[in-house]
Amino acid sequence: MPVNWLCTCCVLHLTLVLYFAPVEAVLRCVCVCPKNLQVTENRTVFVKIIDEPKECVCEDVVHGSPMECLHCQCKHEMLAVTFIKVVIFIIILILSLLILYMLYLFAEDLYVRRYGRSCWATKPTRFGQQQSRLDRIRNSTEKWRKGLAEQRKNVFHRHTMLS
Repeated sequence: MPVNWLCTCCVLHLTLVLYFAPVEAVLRCVCVCPKNLQVTENRTVFVKIIDEPKECVCEDVVHGSPMECLHCQCKHEMLAVTFIKVVIFIIILILSLLILYMLYLFAEDLYVRRYGRSCWATKPTRFGQQQSRLDRIRNSTEKWRKGLAEQRKNVFHRHTMLS
């Protein structure tokens, strides 16, 4: 229940921030100029942050002569900084949650090794013994490794395929 509540609060907060936050945008002027007039594949790109689209003039961005600017193509672009910040925030949040989960698994593994039982409820097996979640994972991994070894033996030594 607390995890669902926490996720709901995070999504609600993120939605409110995105809805009410002023849209931050950065205007920049990008001028693409050819290095040589004969070769059109080699180009030089000049970028300058501007305040208004009217300021996107080749002479101000390239700092060259008007003859050089005849062959340049300049246009202004608007970058949505808020969107980039939100994407980075979501990525950092997901990575943080994964790291916290990994730390929890390490702590539980240490607890199991120290006290010999899991801190959570365990599931009884057929023979009445208790089996922790970590033991079940280890058993299934061991079973998978045995099956993989059997397949390797069949394919590489006996030259037969399992169906």
